[in-house]
Amino acid sequence: MTDGDILRAFLATHDANCPQCAYQLRGVESEKCPECGRTIELQVQPAAPRMAPWLFALIFTSIFGGFHWIMLIAFGVSGLLYYGSLSVILSDSVLYLIGSIPYAITLPLLIARRRAFQRRTIRRQWVWSALLVFAYVVLETIWISLMFFLF
Repeated sequence: MTDGDILRAFLATHDANCPQCAYQLRGVESEKCPECGRTIELQVQPAAPRMAPWLFALIFTSIFGGFHWIMLIAFGVSGLLYYGSLSVILSDSVLYLIGSIPYAITLPLLIARRRAFQRRTIRRQWVWSALLVFAYVVLETIWISLMFFLF
C-alpha cells in the first residue's frame, strides 16, 4: 500500500481541512488540495494543542488588567493611609476600577473557553489574539485620554 493509498483511505472516512486554505478534504482522491493546490501529507502530530496564541492573549490580558488592579489597590491603600477618608479612595480609584472591567470579563472567558479557542485553526487563533490585544491598546488609549481629560 502506497502513501497515496493510505491518504485516500484516511480522507474517505475522516474530516480534515487543508492547512493552507482550510478546504474540507473528506473524500478527495488526489494528493493535492483541489482548492489551493498544496500537496497533502498524512502526518502523525502530537496530541498537545499549540498554546502560543492562547498564551499571548492571556499574558496581555493579565498585563493590562493587572496594571489597573495594582493601581486600584495602590490608590486605595494610599488614600486610606494618607487621607483616612473613604471619599478620597473612591474618587481616585473609580477610574481604575472602570478601566479594569474589560479585563475582568475577558480573563475568565479566556480561561474558561480555552478548548474552544484552541479548536480553531492556528491562523484564526492568532487573528483573535491579535484583535484582542489591539482592542486592549484602543481601550487603554481611550482610558488614558479620559484620565487626562477628567483630571
